[in-house]
Amino acid sequence: MRIKIETPLTLRESEVFRYLASPATETLAGDVRRYGAELLAAASPAACGIRLRLLRNAEGPVAFSGCSLTLPGADARRRLAGCEEAVLFAVTLGFEVDRLIGAAGQTDPYRALVLDACATEAVEAAADEATRNMKEAGLIPAGFRAGRRFSPGYGDLPLDIQAAFVGAVDARRLIGLSAGGTKMLSPLKSVTAVFGLFPEGAPEPEAEGCAQGPGGRCAVCNLRRRCPYRNKTDCE
Repeated sequence: MRIKIETPLTLRESEVFRYLASPATETLAGDVRRYGAELLAAASPAACGIRLRLLRNAEGPVAFSGCSLTLPGADARRRLAGCEEAVLFAVTLGFEVDRLIGAAGQTDPYRALVLDACATEAVEAAADEATRNMKEAGLIPAGFRAGRRFSPGYGDLPLDIQAAFVGAVDARRLIGLSAGGTKMLSPLKSVTAVFGLFPEGAPEPEAEGCAQGPGGRCAVCNLRRRCPYRNKTDCE
């Protein structure tokens, strides 16, 4: 089902600076605000998702009732431990954002770089907004809350499930999102993610460290070569 994203997106400048791996100078802050406004004007955020019941499998990939998608790896099992249901969803900023960044790259690489970082933050903001609207959409039932979301490429969850993930949430039909053989999403500034549903007040399984903190697991993370946080933390 489609998920509403009606509230105008806002960008956290501190996150854009992190994606740029740059200190927050006055000049850069001005460029982030200027190019960020341009990026948001081009964006057409859209989201869709599905709630699925988990099939218990202590050892193999995480499986869902009525869906052929499976989530291999220990990280998915760990993140969804104790859940009866999970929500799978996809978010995109639309093709106009890709065109804007691509055109800037032909004439002004610096502007393209800042636009790209703003778009990365914008799609995260869109995912947050979509999650906030999931109760109204019926994806998060009363008395439950969303666990921490994670995406293909996180830890040992492989990127090659993208096409199956997009198919599971019917993203091509609902929001025009597809995934090809390159494992890349199209439009590029899009994300797919999954989170478990936990009863309000119930503890969530402790997640092992990722590249955003001590005890990081960079060696097994699929994003290790392009993670914007890796060189900003105390992990390896």
